[in-house]
Amino acid sequence: MRRYSGGRICLEATRGDVLKKIHRWVESGAGRLFWLHGPAGSGKSTLSHTIAEYYSRPNKNLLAASFFFSRGYLSNSDILFQTLAFQLGLQHSILEQAISNAIIDDITILDTKTKQLEKLILGPVAKMAAFLPSRLVVVIDALDECNSDDVASDVIKLLATSLSSYDATLPLRFLVTCRPEKHLYSLFMQPSTSPIAYRLDLSTVDARGDISLYITDELGKHLKSADIDYLVQLSEGLFIAASTVVRFLKPSPTLRLQEVRSHGLSGLDNLYRLIVERAMREVILPREQESFRAIIGTIVLALAQLSMQTLLDLLQLHWEIKELVLDGLRSVIRVPDTSNGIVHAFHSSFHDFLVSPKYSGTPSFIDTVKYHGVLAWSCLECMRKGRLKKDICHLQTHTKKNRDADVRERVKSLPGDLVYASRYWAGHFAKSRQDDLLLGILTKFAFEHLLHWIEILCLLDCLSEGVDALQTTIESLKVSPRPFRQQCITNRF
Repeated sequence: MRRYSGGRICLEATRGDVLKKIHRWVESGAGRLFWLHGPAGSGKSTLSHTIAEYYSRPNKNLLAASFFFSRGYLSNSDILFQTLAFQLGLQHSILEQAISNAIIDDITILDTKTKQLEKLILGPVAKMAAFLPSRLVVVIDALDECNSDDVASDVIKLLATSLSSYDATLPLRFLVTCRPEKHLYSLFMQPSTSPIAYRLDLSTVDARGDISLYITDELGKHLKSADIDYLVQLSEGLFIAASTVVRFLKPSPTLRLQEVRSHGLSGLDNLYRLIVERAMREVILPREQESFRAIIGTIVLALAQLSMQTLLDLLQLHWEIKELVLDGLRSVIRVPDTSNGIVHAFHSSFHDFLVSPKYSGTPSFIDTVKYHGVLAWSCLECMRKGRLKKDICHLQTHTKKNRDADVRERVKSLPGDLVYASRYWAGHFAKSRQDDLLLGILTKFAFEHLLHWIEILCLLDCLSEGVDALQTTIESLKVSPRPFRQQCITNRF
């Protein structure tokens, strides 16, 4: 079974110098850790997918495992080493038994990342190294998008410390990509990390030639070479800027290029601003404008991936508003054609642009505190308005177990917005202003639907998330300026 399920890879004949350096590192003994870093949009994830795809090919078969972090969607580092170990076992049956034995021998093995890395990955691989390929590649992409800065630092420290204790016979090579955040940069520069780490800064690599090839491949039939040169300059060496402008121009390359030129754009943020403000011009009525912001805010602040239908249901909006709001944003947001397709921003830099305080007061700015409040209210309203109830799956008995086929089918039929609301309302509430309106609906939820909420979490096998949600809510209520309301809710919880 392959551990790589696909993703955007580099266009043929591009990023050759970078890929050669990574391939040489894999084949050499120059450190077991490769740190590929660069600014947002410099192509780190595309390179990661390219490496994962290359080493997963049947004629190579050297991809041991891969993990691609994604802000808000796949950011839980607690499952990182578990996932890598699972993939290792699937790929190499000789490791599967060794990993299984490690779990049987130590029931606390999942308690810490140190145990997971040592006993589920490094130990079994070292023990069976003689029966494995001389090189096995592990790809960890976008580490900076995991839970927190501290957690990302802990992962690097753990990798550096653990890998340094093994000799040259260990076949594993870890490729880690992330932005050069200060805390991560300082870690890789420490004497304890440097001997086992190879570093490559993408900001020092001239990508203009590759970007020119990419734009020519996408728009060469419609634009002159001078136009392509202009777009290369506009991209400022960032592949995300190049791919964004390509998606923006494609519907009408000549006319839209004139619009880009007329704005005298430079830089990714200015390109994002043009696209958002252009889309907003199509939204005239005040109610439509607020729906526009609510939809965009939900897409960039959601704590899990949302289908198009789930997003609209959660915000209580009709399908028609989707066409009005999102059609003009297809160059920055993946807009599905079907109701169950996932809607998401193409790149995390779009989120960063929308929520940046330096753009406060501009039409494109998304106030995170306000729209987390909108999402918290939408989640609580979704659960409160008769959606949550006793025996929500109509099981009519307490003896059935979640693993029963009938129960699983009934749980699958639960509305997507209700499932999202039940799991993530507290996360949004903790990041909101907690005004009277929000505290009022939370009070009603606490006194009318608390047990119904616990029931649906049990059905979803997410009861532990419920405990965390209550603790998060109680902590955030401690700073509430409305102590009486806060005390009522806390006592109920």
